[in-house]
Amino acid sequence: MWVRRFYTDSLTRLVDEFPAVLVTGPRQVGKTSLLKHRYPTWTYVSFDHPAQAGFAEISPEEFLDSLQEPVI
Repeated sequence: MWVRRFYTDSLTRLVDEFPAVLVTGPRQVGKTSLLKHRYPTWTYVSFDHPAQAGFAEISPEEFLDSLQEPVI
């Protein structure tokens, strides 16, 4: 069951207007869930995975080049 989030319309409008949007807030409030639900075909990257975080830190340009846009 999906609970519609208050910020869905604002997020959609901002994503349409800007090349990058920062979604921030406390832990466990649904930021990732909102993004994954609203943009299910976008590439999702999490730096919770040590290997992925290490690759991004050591070779940021290669890391970014390896991603298929758009990216969450």
